[in-house]
Amino acid sequence: MDIETEFLYASRMILAALIGGLIGWERERHACDAGFELTWQLQ
Repeated sequence: MDIETEFLYASRMILAALIGGLIGWERERHACDAGFELTWQLQ
């Protein structure tokens, strides 16, 4: 794998972590659970 591909994968992983963190922070702020439906879909 060349360095450009590795940088692309790393940047996508960082972006996904940031977006997931923002979603989690928003749920914490509003005191909302993920709910049964989302939990079932993730399993």
